[in-house]
Amino acid sequence: MFHKTGGWINRNKKLWKKQPFVTHHSKVLARQEAGRQARLLRRQKRRAAHEEFKKLFSTKKEKRRQKKLALKLKDDESKSAEQRAKEKKERKEFIRGKRAEARAKRTGGKSVKKEDKLKKEEKPAAPGEEAKKVEEKKKRTKIPRAFEESKAKPRRKRNDRKLGTPHLRKSIKRGSVLILLSGRFKGRRVVFLKQLESGLLLVTGPYKLNGIPLRRVNQAYVISTTTRIPINFKIPKVFDDRYFRKPKIKKNKQKAEKKKDDFEKKKKKKEKNVLPGKKKNIQKMFDKPILAEIKKTPYLKQYLQTRFSLLDKQYPHLMKF
Repeated sequence: MFHKTGGWINRNKKLWKKQPFVTHHSKVLARQEAGRQARLLRRQKRRAAHEEFKKLFSTKKEKRRQKKLALKLKDDESKSAEQRAKEKKERKEFIRGKRAEARAKRTGGKSVKKEDKLKKEEKPAAPGEEAKKVEEKKKRTKIPRAFEESKAKPRRKRNDRKLGTPHLRKSIKRGSVLILLSGRFKGRRVVFLKQLESGLLLVTGPYKLNGIPLRRVNQAYVISTTTRIPINFKIPKVFDDRYFRKPKIKKNKQKAEKKKDDFEKKKKKKEKNVLPGKKKNIQKMFDKPILAEIKKTPYLKQYLQTRFSLLDKQYPHLMKF
């Protein structure tokens, strides 16, 4: 066992080794005090050096200031009172000219001197006109600037600018088969009909083969292929962006319809989306000539029905479609 005095004790409780007791904590404290003293000395040295530099710098500054004052006094003594007055006038005129230029830039008109304004105002007034002017001023009420008619030119609206239809890709031509990369029918093959004014592509499945109706598609989300189907019929102008717009319904009607739909959905099971009668007839009109052309080429029907997919180590940027 270790005794308080700093020696080791035997089982018989006898000290057999005596040593001065020094803890680790006391050593740490001694080091800390030595470090503090060293830091204080460094600070004192820095302060002394800084004060010396300040004194030198202040003396140099004063010397420079005295030299400048002496030079100014010499110049003033050499110049007469008339010369000084001329210089003052020139300075004032120069400042006025600069201010007038700045004013003209702001207002957008030519700068007018005060003398010219006074000449215009000093026109002789007819008898009785002054009294009328005073009465008119009293009747008038000051309108705040916010409500005054703005003299500035009206800003051009953003909608005034008409943008043309975006450029169609060279690889995409009328009747070419495209592969859709996004949306509900992604991975499906589709026949291109024409480009609309908005830049979107008008496309069909045909519906009988793929279940894809007449649709608008962005050309950014499409892979164009070399396979083409000849389309000889004319596409009427009715089939543009307006044809695909949804009919506008008032808010009150929308709320009532939503409630009805929710109530019906709970009762009925989910049914497949069925095209309305008008759109069915239009779809058949487009599909008939396309299906006739598809039947002429072997395996084209199966090609349009199958989905596009990639296997392992197949890269679309290295493939030829």
